[in-house]
Amino acid sequence: MSSFQNISSKLLATNRSNPCDLCGDITGKCRKAGNLNLCMTLSGKIEGYRYLGQSKDGLWGKYVLDDGEDLSQEDWERRWQEQRILREQRAQVEAQRHAQSLPAIERDRLYRQLLDQLTLHPADRADLHRRGFTNEQIQDWGVKSVEQWQPLSGELPHDLPGINLDGKSLNTPRPGYLCPIMDADGQIVGFQIRSRSSEGGRYFWLTGKTRKRPNGPTPHLRNGELPLAIHRPEQITRDAFALVEGTGAKPHLLAQRMGQVTIGAAGGLFAASPETLKATLAQLGITTIEFYPDAGAIQNKSVLRQYRSTWALLKEWGYTVTVAWWKQTDKRIHTDIDELDDLSQIQYLSVADFERIAAQCNGLLHQLQQALSKLTRPSSPAQGFATPNDQQTHPTESRRTKRTAPDEERLATLPATSRRARRSRRRTARLLAAHRRHGYISKLRLENYRSRIRRRTAQSANSRSSSLQSCPGDNGTLSPTTPLVHEYQPGQRLQTWETLISSGFPYILDQSQPGTGKSYDSGNVTPIGFGMEQVIYLSDQHRNPTVSTLEQGNGWCDLEARHGGLNRVKNRLQRSAKGDAFAVPANCSRIGVLNALRDKNIPGADTANLICGTCIAREACINADGPGYGFLNQRRNVLGTPLLRAHPDSLPDPEDYPLENTMLIWDEPGQNFQVKQSVTVTFNDLQQTISGLIAYPEIFALVQPLLSALLPLMDGSEKLGKYGLNHLEMKAKLPDMAGVKLGELTQVLMPNLGFLNTTSDYGVDLADLPKQLRKKFSERDSEMAEQARNGVVKQWLIPLIRILQGGAGCIQVSRYGLLTLNTPNPRHRDLAQAAQANVFLDATLSREDLALKLGCSPDEILVVRQAVPDTGNLEVIQVKDMGRVGMSRGGDQTKRIGALAQHYQDLDAVNTRTIDFKKFEKDGAWWRDSRGVNDFLTVQTLVLVGTPCRNLNDLAAEFAIVCGYYPEEDNPAFTAFIDRSILAEIHQAIGRLRAHRRPHESLQVVLISNIEMDCFVQEVQAKELTLDAAHKTERVEIAIESAILQLQAKGEKVTQQIVSAMTQIPRGTIARYWRLFISLLKGLNSKMNNLCNAPNPNQETHQAIAGVLDELADLPVNDLLPSLNEVFFDWLKPKEWSSVWSEVSASGQMAILEGLAMTLPVKMLERGMPELAA
Repeated sequence: MSSFQNISSKLLATNRSNPCDLCGDITGKCRKAGNLNLCMTLSGKIEGYRYLGQSKDGLWGKYVLDDGEDLSQEDWERRWQEQRILREQRAQVEAQRHAQSLPAIERDRLYRQLLDQLTLHPADRADLHRRGFTNEQIQDWGVKSVEQWQPLSGELPHDLPGINLDGKSLNTPRPGYLCPIMDADGQIVGFQIRSRSSEGGRYFWLTGKTRKRPNGPTPHLRNGELPLAIHRPEQITRDAFALVEGTGAKPHLLAQRMGQVTIGAAGGLFAASPETLKATLAQLGITTIEFYPDAGAIQNKSVLRQYRSTWALLKEWGYTVTVAWWKQTDKRIHTDIDELDDLSQIQYLSVADFERIAAQCNGLLHQLQQALSKLTRPSSPAQGFATPNDQQTHPTESRRTKRTAPDEERLATLPATSRRARRSRRRTARLLAAHRRHGYISKLRLENYRSRIRRRTAQSANSRSSSLQSCPGDNGTLSPTTPLVHEYQPGQRLQTWETLISSGFPYILDQSQPGTGKSYDSGNVTPIGFGMEQVIYLSDQHRNPTVSTLEQGNGWCDLEARHGGLNRVKNRLQRSAKGDAFAVPANCSRIGVLNALRDKNIPGADTANLICGTCIAREACINADGPGYGFLNQRRNVLGTPLLRAHPDSLPDPEDYPLENTMLIWDEPGQNFQVKQSVTVTFNDLQQTISGLIAYPEIFALVQPLLSALLPLMDGSEKLGKYGLNHLEMKAKLPDMAGVKLGELTQVLMPNLGFLNTTSDYGVDLADLPKQLRKKFSERDSEMAEQARNGVVKQWLIPLIRILQGGAGCIQVSRYGLLTLNTPNPRHRDLAQAAQANVFLDATLSREDLALKLGCSPDEILVVRQAVPDTGNLEVIQVKDMGRVGMSRGGDQTKRIGALAQHYQDLDAVNTRTIDFKKFEKDGAWWRDSRGVNDFLTVQTLVLVGTPCRNLNDLAAEFAIVCGYYPEEDNPAFTAFIDRSILAEIHQAIGRLRAHRRPHESLQVVLISNIEMDCFVQEVQAKELTLDAAHKTERVEIAIESAILQLQAKGEKVTQQIVSAMTQIPRGTIARYWRLFISLLKGLNSKMNNLCNAPNPNQETHQAIAGVLDELADLPVNDLLPSLNEVFFDWLKPKEWSSVWSEVSASGQMAILEGLAMTLPVKMLERGMPELAA
């Protein structure tokens, strides 16, 4: 029963941490239970899976893994019989449990008591207003808000669905508002909750069943079916009754707008509650039913199967069904009935007519998909989180979400003005969703966006033709004119951007190769040409533009951040370290206290309200520049300029500085677009927090188990592994904090920043005093920074508890006891969402990874790139036998890398450069010099040393933030995420040579790493390039083989007698060379090499002797051997041999071993080097 052993386990909805194995869905449409996969997207036979047919309700295709086991018919029948019996037994248990549930009249009484205890949150009221509700309709419906684990002021019985066992709280894992579900008698029989966040599904039932309470009361009625929602209008104007998907706002609005009684079912699953539906229709006494399909349902085979099941039931019962139709073919372009503005366009078709339209539409869609598959290149296996097998098994078109479609499917048979209006509504909804996640609604931002859309819509008739056009059709079918990745010719970059932006695309990813002029063309952008008021170029190297078009001479101004002085290194301005000479003086005199507050994780630490108000140089800083002041003046004069360079973190909050008429150009977003922020907690921070809480015993008792668990991890008493503890290991060691309330704890830990306002004790704010008095009461920056470091409690405990309670983020502890908290940082994402247009410049960032950063679907991002011919003048050589080559390197590995680099330096020192980690750098460092610079334009040989992998804990934290779950060690999605990060850096580094610009030059890149590349490379061994870079065992083999070949070439038998005659060394002496030979071989192993890292008091002497041996290595063998005899047996003691040997060059070692090998018989050599015997 291997294929079915877990079928009976609990069905789990798909999400980011549990995607569908077949179609990749993460929205919750599909289900998984052990080996069973229920897929709502795919149906029919799929390679690697057994198709078991449709589910009973027709919603899902059922699949199990094909394990290749060939079962007999009897085995299959036995398995199905066992499953049937098991299902029947469970059905009986479920029926008994449902029969004991509370009757409808009792539920109604208790649920109304529940609503009396609740209120409606302003954010939820705003969402209902956006949906079209009036305050009167909201009140009549009875909507109320709930927070996470909503407490109750009055106790309710725990057998009421949704009430926890204590009777004093609700089982609401996410905040939102309750949608009352009323039956035909007007009784409240259940609730669905609309969550404020879309993660995990927007709607879920209020239930008492949880993982820890598997037999808790559910909203099912006594007949075992889920309730249907009956919504009645204020005044009935249509005799027919309406059926529509959902139990919340959609059916309620439909009832009010159309004036007809409306029945709603969660997920549109009317056929899953047949007894309830039949009894309701009979009680209401209707004969005609109008069915309102959702937008896009006509293209979804699973949804259509569900509709057909409902229609078949209604026809069987004798009802007449008509289908409402307003050409709602696509969810991304058209609207559902509750959002439809013009109700007069609704036609009521027979079921047969609707089926004919569905067949025609799906036939055209199938043709479109076939055409796209021919136009589109196959995606790289490294793109996204799918494995190569996944990509072969599942076509690209099969993965769809409710929100999005590929770029080619965005446009339908509507005029441009209507399309733009549709996009504006979707974007506005996305803004609202984003703000609800942060707990507030910004009316200003939404109004700015809406006004911008109205203005641009009015101008769209005169805009230039779009690169994506629509063709009219009978049923709103789609017609693309460009592939998923749009290629443009050289010189057409700005025209392409302008066309796409004017078409309404908010996110454009330009993947043109390095060196094709992305930054150069960006410098030639003009706000007027793009219909903008301002263009902002965002880069972490904003102070140091790499192209002339981005410099001040071309109109660009730089938005400088606060700094304590800048110095110049290799023509680059960078922040000065303490004690360095300034090339640019400090523009702020409070950098010390600012950095101290940032380190303490104080919100708003670098805002002018907190830092500037009490500064003695405030007036001067606002109006002039000088040593230690001028930041505010610089910011005021530059911020509003039409062309601006800036770091993303330097831009104001879009709430304070609207970006609705701004275009953002993001340089290298793969590196510069941040989604997380980190806080490092030391043992001193832990002690300081404990000291602050001890004065509050009741509050301290709540967090004492957590603090006690952290102490041994951070004080060094518990030994941690080399890599510390990751998030999953930490959660296993820390206590459950689910019941801890954070309100009082937050108040107690609130930082005391009184030292910034020294006159507050006198009832006067320091900021209100005149400059002269403010100077008398102010302290120096260094003194205030010291007070901040010693007196302010770092804000880490509250974020940690939120993470442990299930909030977004992850935690880690290093081997040294440093606790790191990683939490989401929405700042860059908010900037991108607030701007009118975003262009991302990154040759190696995939659409999927950018979508993870932006929190959107990949299909919302249009990818473009410049067509570049392959000049064939670049050769990439990969040396794989050096290993991974990370930050930690052995002595022999370091020597071999140095020998390779020196080999190419010797060939052409002028035109050869090396990029390595900063610790080892010579000409350039990974990340700093491997992307976004033009320092290697004249280089012909570029040596790339090492595998540029970011800290794995940091990568895991970023993965957890963008994907919503922390990866296991062998998680394939995380492995692909790491590989994409590494390969992106390598390709960026390769692009530094700008090979396509130098077609007549022969260029080469030498990569020293064992990473599996995703492009063609020539793989070689180090010894093939230079013998000095050979592995230690390879050197021995080469030396011995050379010795044997020399003697055998003379036709003489290799014996000690012959060698003795050649070298005039007695046979007794030769035995000593065998001992020396074996000792030196042992000296080549890693353990002996590691001894060289220990302190050596005779190191200078040993280095001098090693130099002598390097010179002796060039002597003929008859001169070499006596000299070796003298050096090793007269000058040195045997215990010193390995120390001296490690200092000898690789070529010297090989020559010496070769000479020694010539003194020994072949049998002895084979015994000393078994590899030769093989």
